Amino acid sequence: MNKPNKQPENIIGQNFGDIIITKEFDRTIRPNGTIIRNFEGVCKCGEIVNGTYQSIKEKQCCPTCKRERRRKEKMENILYKKYNKLTIIAEKREDNKVLCRCDCGNTKWIILNSVVNGITLSCGCYQKEMTRSYNSFPRDVKDKFGEDILRVREDKVKTEKFVEKIVEARILKSIISLCQRTDYKYSKYYLSRGIKVCDRWKGTNGLLNFLTDMGIRPSPKHKLQRLDIDKDFEPDNCVWYIKE
Repeated sequence: MNKPNKQPENIIGQNFGDIIITKEFDRTIRPNGTIIRNFEGVCKCGEIVNGTYQSIKEKQCCPTCKRERRRKEKMENILYKKYNKLTIIAEKREDNKVLCRCDCGNTKWIILNSVVNGITLSCGCYQKEMTRSYNSFPRDVKDKFGEDILRVREDKVKTEKFVEKIVEARILKSIISLCQRTDYKYSKYYLSRGIKVCDRWKGTNGLLNFLTDMGIRPSPKHKLQRLDIDKDFEPDNCVWYIKE
């Protein structure tokens, strides 16, 4: 005996989302008596959709329209959103590209996934900036660190991990602490006397500027020394020095 259907007998002409059922093209009875009915429907875009009553009811539209809806939802979420130096301002649907405005003011069409996934960071100006920055370092700094030195301009986590390996960074951190913190043993010789570290060696680009001005420490025996102990830590007053 055939099992009763839970679906209406006549669903031709019914709408399920964007799909209209046009005909039933197959009916199969399983050994357990369950009746499987297969229908053909037409999406509002004209694409044919085949499936059972339940599957068509769940689909609500054809695969093409579903992808288009996801694309529109994605664009709504990312339009005018900033990724690194790029702000998305428009899309070019056929090429899967987006028009981006860079922080430098330029606009450029770039592949969407490259922008969102952080593969492309700028219109091209960032790489030029990094090249100029790298070329500005003394040769000894470039020989020791290579292009890894540019990581200190990237995200905070990479910067912290990289800086931990740089002895010059630890030296710079130490002299800044001597001039700022009251809980250091020798701060009385610096903080109490009004000795400071120049602004050029502090902040986001402080380490880069320090390496540019002083270069790398020539050897483990060298220490950072002020030429005039009554003046601040600054490029014109500091040298790498070995105490005799």
